[in-house]
Amino acid sequence: MPMYAASNAIEELKQPRKHPPKEKGEAIKDALKYFEMVYSRKDWKMSIDNVISIIISILGSSVITLILSTFIFQPMQERKKYIFDEKKRVYESIIVFAQIVLFPVEAKFSLGVARYNIQELSDDENRNNAINDLKMAVPKLKLISKDDRLVEDVEKFIQLKNKEQFNILVNRLRKDFYK
Repeated sequence: MPMYAASNAIEELKQPRKHPPKEKGEAIKDALKYFEMVYSRKDWKMSIDNVISIIISILGSSVITLILSTFIFQPMQERKKYIFDEKKRVYESIIVFAQIVLFPVEAKFSLGVARYNIQELSDDENRNNAINDLKMAVPKLKLISKDDRLVEDVEKFIQLKNKEQFNILVNRLRKDFYK
């Protein structure tokens, strides 16, 4: 490949480079030594000691971080994720069962209840089954939720079976879900 001269190159600098006087150079070196930014040969051992202590502290903190992550933080994250997923599953089923109780005719055509096969049963059988399933969800709620009022609201909905109590229950579930 042929090489060409650069068209924008200059042959001489307009102002020649000036080197600092010897005294100024010594003053800069002394300042750097004073602030321990550079070392002379006699101070080299101190520099190695500092490097070794830095390496030991980095390795030590890495090992401690690894231990904390493995035995404390990761299990806590997994536990929180498990509780969140379990709440989501239980809360969805509670809402579906409550909808079956309140709206048995409409629920037969809802996609959310397709897995319960309610189209083959009568409306009364669907309501009774949904109430039983809600009652079965109460112990799970006691395990996964710290909100005692949530369990009370589910039990109250089971007794009253009305839209107002359903709305109260949904709001309570929403608040508890994102705690």
